[in-house]
Amino acid sequence: MGQLLVMPKLGLTMTEGTIVEWFKKEGEEVKKGEKLFAVETSKLTNEVEAPASGVLRKIIHKDGKLAVLEPVGILAGADEDISDLLKKAGSSENLEAEKKVEKQEKPKIEKEEEKNTGKRIKASPKAKRLAKELGVDLSNVEGTGPGGAISIEDVENYQPEEETKVKTSPTAEKVAENLGVDINKIEKSERIMKDDVVGYKNFEMLKEMADPVETREKMTNMRSVISERMSQSQQTSAAVHYNLSVDTREMKRL
Repeated sequence: MGQLLVMPKLGLTMTEGTIVEWFKKEGEEVKKGEKLFAVETSKLTNEVEAPASGVLRKIIHKDGKLAVLEPVGILAGADEDISDLLKKAGSSENLEAEKKVEKQEKPKIEKEEEKNTGKRIKASPKAKRLAKELGVDLSNVEGTGPGGAISIEDVENYQPEEETKVKTSPTAEKVAENLGVDINKIEKSERIMKDDVVGYKNFEMLKEMADPVETREKMTNMRSVISERMSQSQQTSAAVHYNLSVDTREMKRL
């Protein structure tokens, strides 16, 4: 039976949490006890486990700060109707319209896929519709859904393979992989060798040292609380300094 996944209450004083990562994708099978998503609170980060086995049919909130017990996803059977759960979660906008469109376009899309590839491709109607809009050949897309079915996320994440036009020696390719160098950025008309890769890496390192780039990262909940408490401590507590003198002359003789 399908169920809503909610933001868990992980402590007596917890009122909200932040989803920082999902370990499963929509349409992926989940076993009871497997970790589903990570929640960050003001004190630590917790991994939330699946309360039952099934399929992660819907991720309502991929990330962000949410109140305790607010719906974050839906866990149900692969073919189970989740319209009632979507309504409870407040994600039922245009649900009936989408069902009507899927019902009308499904036979048409499947017929075109069979005509183009000679075989039926297992994919959701939304995925097929998006693939048609983007001009993506579903026969080249690897499905991550139940039974290898192609989901809409698979189509969105699909990137056609591009052939590398740069002539490179096998040793240079291996060195580039170890150093994290993109060979396509090395400008050279002749064959790229190992020394070219090392030289490019050294040049990039010197460039970063000469012109450092300032980066800013969003503060986590934990760091935010630590900063707030330290600031309060400075404002409400007297600063105390303790000095101690130690005779180390005997130590110096050793």
